[in-house]
Amino acid sequence: MSHFPVGTVTFLFTDIEKSTQGWERDPAAARVVVERHLALIGESVARHDGVHFKTVGDATQSAFATAPHGVAAALDAQRALRDEDWPRAEVRPRVRMALHAGTAEPRDGDYLAACLNRLARLLDSAHGEQILLSSTVAGLAREDLPEAVTLQALGEFRLRDILQPEEVFQLCHPALRGEFPPLNTPGSLPHNLPTHPTPFLGREREVDEIGALLLQPGVRLVTLTGPGGVGKTRLGLRVAAEALESFPDGAFMVDLARQTDPGLVPSATATALGLREQPGETLTRSLAGYLRERRLLLLFDNFEHVLSAATLIADLLAEATGLQVLATSRARLGLQAEHEYRVEPLPIPDPETLPPLAELARYDAIELFTTRARALRPGFAVTAENAAAVAEIVCRVDGLPLAIELAAARVKLLSPAALRDRLDRRLPTLTGGARDLPARQQTLRNTIAWSHDLLDAPEKILFRRLSVFVGGWSLEGAEALAAVDAGVAVDGLQALAGLVDQSLVDERPTSEALSAEPRYGLLETIRDFATEQLVASGEMIPVERAFEAFLIARAEAAEEGLKGPEQPLWLERLAADHDNLRVALGRILERDDGATALRLAPRLCRFWRLRGYPGEARSWLERTLAAAGATDLTGRAAAEYGLGHVSLELADIAAAERHFAVSRDLSEQIADQGAIAAALGGLALVAVNRYAYDESRELSARALRLFQESGDLYGAAVSHYYLGMVAREQGDLAPAREHYAESLALWRERGEPGWTAATLQALGITLRMAGDDREAAALLEESQVLDEQLGDHYGLAVTAIERGHLARQANEPALAAERYVTALRHFMDVGASLGEVESLEWLAATAADLGEAQGALRLFGAAAAARRALSLPPPAASDADVLEAKLAHAVRTAGPAAPEITAAGGALSLEAAAAEAFPLGQTLTAS
Repeated sequence: MSHFPVGTVTFLFTDIEKSTQGWERDPAAARVVVERHLALIGESVARHDGVHFKTVGDATQSAFATAPHGVAAALDAQRALRDEDWPRAEVRPRVRMALHAGTAEPRDGDYLAACLNRLARLLDSAHGEQILLSSTVAGLAREDLPEAVTLQALGEFRLRDILQPEEVFQLCHPALRGEFPPLNTPGSLPHNLPTHPTPFLGREREVDEIGALLLQPGVRLVTLTGPGGVGKTRLGLRVAAEALESFPDGAFMVDLARQTDPGLVPSATATALGLREQPGETLTRSLAGYLRERRLLLLFDNFEHVLSAATLIADLLAEATGLQVLATSRARLGLQAEHEYRVEPLPIPDPETLPPLAELARYDAIELFTTRARALRPGFAVTAENAAAVAEIVCRVDGLPLAIELAAARVKLLSPAALRDRLDRRLPTLTGGARDLPARQQTLRNTIAWSHDLLDAPEKILFRRLSVFVGGWSLEGAEALAAVDAGVAVDGLQALAGLVDQSLVDERPTSEALSAEPRYGLLETIRDFATEQLVASGEMIPVERAFEAFLIARAEAAEEGLKGPEQPLWLERLAADHDNLRVALGRILERDDGATALRLAPRLCRFWRLRGYPGEARSWLERTLAAAGATDLTGRAAAEYGLGHVSLELADIAAAERHFAVSRDLSEQIADQGAIAAALGGLALVAVNRYAYDESRELSARALRLFQESGDLYGAAVSHYYLGMVAREQGDLAPAREHYAESLALWRERGEPGWTAATLQALGITLRMAGDDREAAALLEESQVLDEQLGDHYGLAVTAIERGHLARQANEPALAAERYVTALRHFMDVGASLGEVESLEWLAATAADLGEAQGALRLFGAAAAARRALSLPPPAASDADVLEAKLAHAVRTAGPAAPEITAAGGALSLEAAAAEAFPLGQTLTAS
């Protein structure tokens, strides 16, 4: 095959495993072996119409027009290597091979394509004589495999320095070796680092330097500074991804681009880590406790918006010695521990003395322009004819990556020469409003303005209106703003598509639940410009009102959606719009519009509670009520009811009772039977927390009657649940079972997954207490499945504890230990200290049963110390009797050393005790 394949190309990479040892042992023999091995591979590639385009040492790189040809060449080469008569067995090369496919075009006898980095990492994971295929190649070749070839699915693996996992296949053939050790891949490490739809180009030196600085002993905080559009975010993400293996507890990004309130930075950090607010504990304290025993990297992006929150970083670094922080900001954070790394624009050539084409193509700025242009205009390349124009373009925009991408987006319509000429005519005139900006910021702003000038009228209108979204938007959101009357008809879908095509708007990654509802956003520097345009247009107020109206309609739909089978979807929708909702509420309250705030804040209360924002919910609801005055009794009753629930979650029982009582009184004034019943149910919960079970039962029964009279099945299901809870607490298991069963039937009818899971769990616990272990196990397993689907770690933790109790009762202590460890992990995921302590206690009890007295005593000591230090309540009476008996058994087994061992455990922090519990759990599980 004399020409290089283009389009979708299949690549085959090979190299010799441990070849360095061969060269050191016998250089002369190694030279002969390498040359013969290269010849055999070259012959196989040529036989199957491939191009062997690069050799680096003993590594080869070849390209094929089709995947079946690439697979056949790999098989042929591996068989030829096995059949070759090598001088000695010990010098026979053990060659590993890997195949991957992607869009690529040749350049100067080589290929530059994003898929090649993934292929190189796939090859690194292989063993000598093994042939690995990516899922892409497996899919392309599956219907046309060589005779006797099968593909064995090895599973999904994270490849080194690559966040998105790859499903890997092994090529199997009777003539080839079939058994290999596990792939050489890094372990699965926790992270939330987003993948980007476009490849990361260049910046190798910066990535290496920042990574080395970050991992240098004594360096805890590195801040990447530089102007907007210089590429700080992409660079920070790349460094974090490559450093991931140095942080066994993971790397997590905290995106602050949408934050304007420094007080919400702890909440954003907790959300990134998957933590929830805990009663009686500030979020900063919860974060410190969670991070204290962990080796973890936090990436704070766009910190310039909330610089006064830098003290949070200082506090966390002081509390958690294993924490390291990487931040991106247009300005320094101003902390003592800070090491600044200034991010400069991409290197650019001198347009007056251009180097040869091959050298020009190696400039990062030229490569970025070419890659982005090719995405819109396949076949685009830098040639002798357009090289000068392309070089002038990247120089004209100062090598700023964002400006280069905006310019490259126009190659779809303009030649590089025409693009350069338009830039030259437009940019010098765009100085209004930006003269006080640094030179590079003026260049970026001017480039955005130039790109904006080329939009048609509807696109310009939608572009400026979209700036009110701080957290991205869906197509519905864009259409809501497009509908604002301004004398020009705007087709939201068409205008949005145009903005995406021209790189002013980008598509944002979404959760799996929102995969059918793409979301879009503006980079901060572009959004700043769009906001200027909106202010200048005179449309700010009507657009903001349309923004608020859209979000209120969203919240109204969610209020019902959260009560049915689409609850997970609506939770994700509200989470995606959470920053927009915060901005809208803040703006509404700033203008003291209590009536509008009452239409929004109470409807978000269930979302805030389910997603773990009780403190934030209380703040918004209190501000809403303060602005509302005495108007709108229905809205005020709803806000007071919401405040009652969040006060309960924050362990403020007195406040909860006060708010529920006010809600009841307001609801009685308007004769809203459903709202009265809901408030009575809230007061019943308060009574449970005061151990006033008779009062709680009476209130729940009254609420149930009202719900039934009004036909409110949702409220009736909640009331049955409360009545079951009260009966179980009083030891009346038969009525508890009846009420939980009634509640469960209603939840199943509605298809509401959250309450269904909670009621399954509650009924399972009741049946376990009643001795019906088989039915209890079935219900708890069903609850676990639902909680896994919902991502409810707290629910999973409680279920794991209960399933551990079932295993213990069935005399299966090893299984019980496994489940208690699972519970501990889930409680740690949400920062639930009481749950962590209970998990440690039951694991200690199991250790005592299995003769591990020392481990049991250390955990018992740690748990007791944690209860004292955190002012946690004692175990329930029935549990306390069992735990005390197990502690006594461990003391007898340990003998005179027991007090000293227990005291040593009491000196452990909760995090240190958990670190001891995991290996102990493994030992118990294996026993």
